[in-house]
Amino acid sequence: MLCFVAVQPDVAVEQDFLDVTRERRIELILAAILSCCLTALLWIRTTRLLVGDHGFRQVGDDHIYRYMAEHSPGAFHIAPWSWRVLVPALARYMPLRTQENFEVIAFSVLALSGFLIYLIVRRWGFSANLSRAGVALFFSMSYATKFNIRDFWLTDSTAFLFVAAAILALQYRRLVIFAACLLVGTLAKESAVFAAPLCYSFIAERRWDGRALVRTLLCAAPSIAALIALRYAIPAWNGQAAYVASLPHSVRSDIGNVASYNLVTVAQKELAARSHVWLADVIAVITSFGALGLVLPLLGGKRVVDIARCFWLFLVLDLSQLIFTYNTQRLIVLAFVPVIIASLRGFRVISDKYCIPEWVLTAAAAAAIGMELVSRTASAPSPDLEIIVFGIFAIAITICRILSTPLRAGATGM
Repeated sequence: MLCFVAVQPDVAVEQDFLDVTRERRIELILAAILSCCLTALLWIRTTRLLVGDHGFRQVGDDHIYRYMAEHSPGAFHIAPWSWRVLVPALARYMPLRTQENFEVIAFSVLALSGFLIYLIVRRWGFSANLSRAGVALFFSMSYATKFNIRDFWLTDSTAFLFVAAAILALQYRRLVIFAACLLVGTLAKESAVFAAPLCYSFIAERRWDGRALVRTLLCAAPSIAALIALRYAIPAWNGQAAYVASLPHSVRSDIGNVASYNLVTVAQKELAARSHVWLADVIAVITSFGALGLVLPLLGGKRVVDIARCFWLFLVLDLSQLIFTYNTQRLIVLAFVPVIIASLRGFRVISDKYCIPEWVLTAAAAAAIGMELVSRTASAPSPDLEIIVFGIFAIAITICRILSTPLRAGATGM
């Protein structure tokens, strides 16, 4: 297999993780409860962009998705938003009011995403404790969670859910389910299709595997066909002045920067804009996953190279989004699954080397989540606060290790 070492568990898994034994059921229930509780905690401590609030009156994609939900699917013709039909259609036909429907969707997909993270990293071979820490790591990634709670109108979190579900399906070699997740995720947001090449990485048995390539193309075909069909069924009218003028002012104010949705024109415009702030963009990219998501993979050294080898094309496609839109962190964080896996691998490397107990990572992730709770309106914790908190945390661990060393040495001498 092309990345056989990367996709196999770090330790032997004696039985399928989804075997419904009593112990497994309890473990899964606890993981689901943890994910729901962390979602609820962030939800309570985040000021959401509710209709009528001052924040909602500002320019943003939320007005577009609300407008789409209040009209029939396909009735909105401003690209690329008009092709992200899944979430607005669900919000239109669910039984509550539009705003409440969007909130239900956002809460549900984030809680489910956290649970899927547990299943993914547990299948990868991490212990139950480290897998729960992986769930906490996910919720500490502000641009994957808190950002999408604050602006619950967005479709990003739904795409995240189906990308995670697609990766889990690949771990169990369920290619039909993988293709279905890819298709549904693409209907939420087109970036979900970037997970398609992972099929080859997970199932190829050699560097060039024709059979795996055919299977990958077949799995990707429904989502690619859906992308093409949506573009024909819902033509972009960005340049039609009469149509644009017919839209509400709140919608027009957000689509003015996409007067004509031509990929070449958009790419030239975005690259020109980023050329003036390239250093800030680089910093934004490497900090998209928070302090732990930045540091822990680096600590893994060579042990995380196989993970990068498995996910490299997905990561490249993830970065390619920067060419077509001016957002940064909320786009890059699509790669949260490989980053969490690499973070857990990195922690285990230093844990084995320095005898650091697993609860330390859970405590660090809890501290990261705690920093998110400080401000109800900020999309992410202050970098200064992260440096102070994790600096104190690292000093405390170092002191405890130094103080405990003589005790272990004495016990060995006895």
